[in-house]
Amino acid sequence: MAKQVTKNATVLLHSLDLSSYSNNVGIPVSIEPGESTNFASAGWRERVPGLRDSEWTLEGFLDHIDPEATLSAFATGLVPRPLGASMTNPVAANDIMYFADCVGLKYEPNKVIGNMFGYSVQAKEASPLVRGICLEKVARAATGNSAAQDLGVAIGATERLYYALWITSVSGTSPTLDILLESDTVGFGSATTRATLAQQTAVGSVFGYVAGAITDTYWRVNATIGGSDTPTFTYVFAIGRVPLSV
Repeated sequence: MAKQVTKNATVLLHSLDLSSYSNNVGIPVSIEPGESTNFASAGWRERVPGLRDSEWTLEGFLDHIDPEATLSAFATGLVPRPLGASMTNPVAANDIMYFADCVGLKYEPNKVIGNMFGYSVQAKEASPLVRGICLEKVARAATGNSAAQDLGVAIGATERLYYALWITSVSGTSPTLDILLESDTVGFGSATTRATLAQQTAVGSVFGYVAGAITDTYWRVNATIGGSDTPTFTYVFAIGRVPLSV
């Protein structure tokens, strides 16, 4: 496979699409080893895999009012918010996405005269790091279903199907968004509701999971729009499978 130069990416945090404000996103993953050296270790240290950890780093340039206020609140609020990243922009259905529920650790604005107003954000995962897919990216103004996407694998009894929703724009009068996450076999002849999200009325985010076992591999979003004056929700919805066992 050919090498790739990073030119486009989608970066999402809570209610923000930071793609036009970011030029670096890093997601290092580490495993803390547990030492088990003993008298039969032949003079070598023995280790077994321990706790897994991931930390997100976001950097770039932004306006000092918006979205700076939301970034500052995230870094100091100690409230988990979903972070998501894809190597495509705009992200589209079935594109690979990394996402996790994260807690902000550090926010560092960079204010130097004559330079762009820069920032750096660090965040720790409060959930597993998920390598999944975008299920839907849409500016939805009407009730309907997303196209069904094949996750490619069933969800085992010791696995979870994680999902994340980022709502980045809302318009209309008294707008409402009700989302069902559904699964089925190819063709979606008899869909099963796997998750019912709380009704959304403004920009924001949702993070959650569905426990296995689930033999279906096809998934879709069922969205119901309410309100008047052409209510519209712009959002990204991602899903991904995570084994719970080491």
